[in-house]
Amino acid sequence: MIDSVSQPEIPETVVYSIRKCRSGRVHRPDPDSDEPQPACRAGEATEAEYEEAPPEDAPDRLYCRYSPCFGGEWL
Repeated sequence: MIDSVSQPEIPETVVYSIRKCRSGRVHRPDPDSDEPQPACRAGEATEAEYEEAPPEDAPDRLYCRYSPCFGGEWL
């Protein structure tokens, strides 16, 4: 049985950078943004464009560890 504290809640959609060099991380979408943007400050740090997709469309990517995205006790 998987402990609910040990695993992050994965939303129906995630966002990731569409640039190849920055596409290694999957982020939780920012609920206050009209455009696909990460919930953490990664979107502010670069001028990368983000795309929204179901989590299964990004299986080789790592989940962002910042707390607004997927950071927390499960790490």
